[in-house]
Amino acid sequence: MYLSQRSALCLPKINILMKKHPAIAIFFAATLFVVSCGDNKPGGGTPNDSLPTADTVAIRLDETDCAALKPGQFCSMGLDFLQLGDSLTWNDHITSTLPDGILKDTVFSEISTGPMGTDTVDWFAKILRFPDGDIVLDADFDTGHLLGRIRIESGRYHHSSGLRVGSTVKELKTFASSAYVGPLEPHQVMEIVVPFQASRMIFHVPIDGLLKDGKTEYTLADLPDDRKIMRIVLM
Repeated sequence: MYLSQRSALCLPKINILMKKHPAIAIFFAATLFVVSCGDNKPGGGTPNDSLPTADTVAIRLDETDCAALKPGQFCSMGLDFLQLGDSLTWNDHITSTLPDGILKDTVFSEISTGPMGTDTVDWFAKILRFPDGDIVLDADFDTGHLLGRIRIESGRYHHSSGLRVGSTVKELKTFASSAYVGPLEPHQVMEIVVPFQASRMIFHVPIDGLLKDGKTEYTLADLPDDRKIMRIVLM
């Protein structure tokens, strides 16, 4: 299984309709921004930039508590008030369940480079703003109106395991005994991907001091226990 480096911080290309109905076959700003994740642009990956799989396959977890989330909780499928695949742009009833959360609408823009040349792609997003950071709700790139990705940079939301932004790698290792681990050098993070039955959680920690010359494959054991999670992506 290969996971593109573009997935977590660049274009939200997940097909949510395929995920919810199998029968149907970063860095952020509150205003418009342009960030290059294209093939030949600074900060972008190439078609061959993907996480190594090594010889072992990460355990695919099954999560059953997504239907009973409390205010301020998230699971692999989303937040307490909105989950992946829900309507994002046509829903007038989206409100924060935490009193200090403020929702804002915005549009993100990205320069994308491919075989046909360079193009600019826009997509709708809602930003849930807290005093300690934001949660970005990105519209799915395929449909343009369903929630396709959630980027959490606030410690106000937590998983039932207790994991949140600010938790340590040691806590993450307790939660997931195995995961896909690989560097996202353009964004200066190490990416830890925990797969679930229908989705995945992606944890980002600072990459400082983690890369080794000549090393191409990484595991959770390569990450120091005291390194803190700076971002959680659900998709």
